[in-house]
Amino acid sequence: MSVFENAKQNNHDFLKRKFDMGNKQEKEHLRKNARLILVANNEEKSDTIRQFIMKMPQYLSAKVVYLFMSLPNEPSTKELIAEILGEKIVAIPIVDGKEIKFARLYPNMRLVSRKFNIMEPENIEIMHQEADIIFIPMVAFDKNFGRLGHGYGYYDKYLKTLKRGVKVGLAFSDYEVENVFSTDNDITMDIIVTDEGIFERKG
Repeated sequence: MSVFENAKQNNHDFLKRKFDMGNKQEKEHLRKNARLILVANNEEKSDTIRQFIMKMPQYLSAKVVYLFMSLPNEPSTKELIAEILGEKIVAIPIVDGKEIKFARLYPNMRLVSRKFNIMEPENIEIMHQEADIIFIPMVAFDKNFGRLGHGYGYYDKYLKTLKRGVKVGLAFSDYEVENVFSTDNDITMDIIVTDEGIFERKG
């Protein structure tokens, strides 16, 4: 590499680090603002989201479904999980060090609160079968199907390993923003479902 090419590469790396740092700050600002939003009628909106999901062709044809145990500011998945447990193979995420894995969920299975107060199966059976459809929580989202997570990178790392499966982000419509400041490390959703409808990315 010539001196000119080396200087050009160093400049590119510097600008990328500056860009990523700026995006990181913007993302933290979005997360702080999202925590301040109190969603009205969240139970009713959660039920609307559940009904939308139950009509999705991608969901209806799926045999293996990966879901998440919702936190208070997220669409409730409790009723959805209860409804489909007897019909499909269901798995939920567990935190394992710096990554997440998915564990099989059975009817009447005992759940315990673990890291981040997220409910996980007491007896863990790791899934090795990839999902046909995976539902993913979103702190915020934008019209370009960008997703803002909680900032730990668990889902983005996991989603990069997938060879198949439809990626569906779930959130209340209240959390739509103009821009979530996605970077190369962030995974775009295939579909976003809110209380206002089902939005599918084209192409």
